[in-house]
Amino acid sequence: MAFAFTFYFVSFESLGVRPWLLFSFGFILDAGALLLTRFDRRVIVAQPLAGRVMFVLLAVWLGTRVRDDLLPAALVFTLIFAAFHSMLPLALQRRDGDAAPPKWSLLFPPVALAALLLRSSSWRS
Repeated sequence: MAFAFTFYFVSFESLGVRPWLLFSFGFILDAGALLLTRFDRRVIVAQPLAGRVMFVLLAVWLGTRVRDDLLPAALVFTLIFAAFHSMLPLALQRRDGDAAPPKWSLLFPPVALAALLLRSSSWRS
């Protein structure tokens, strides 16, 4: 439910142009969801789901609110979320001793880069 509020916050002009506030809140929610999966392995599906929700939120924000002055913040948050959701499964796999990292963890960096590149290419046209 809290992720839904984050999407709602993007619709406000005053919050949409304050990415540090918006995505700090989103990152706290994301980290909380991932921490929850550490305590209860039955909700392990929350880990990739939280990643997808945050990248959809990032894509919505990139598509609706980003202007030239917000490009540095767009790059920073895209890289933070891509690194967090790529490295976390690998770190947990190493800690838990699982056989192989999940395949979905390899999708986050290219998806993040594609979202950023698609948005930046639309500025040029």
